[in-house]
Amino acid sequence: AFYAHLDRIDVKPGQKVKAGDVIGLSGDTGNAHGMTDIKKGSHLHFELRTIQNPGLGLVGRVDPEPYVIMT
Repeated sequence: AFYAHLDRIDVKPGQKVKAGDVIGLSGDTGNAHGMTDIKKGSHLHFELRTIQNPGLGLVGRVDPEPYVIMT
């Protein structure tokens, strides 16, 4: 599991979170470099990786929805 483009992480592995919880501060790391605000595309995404450094595109990533427990 991987939260991409965070400047700061405020949760620990395995910690339960709910909608509205702050998990960290968004940044402009990796492919999001230069996306410093919403107008420029600033974002955070959650992904599951099958390889450690998958690079660009979707290779080495799977849809996390089947693995997320909604309560």
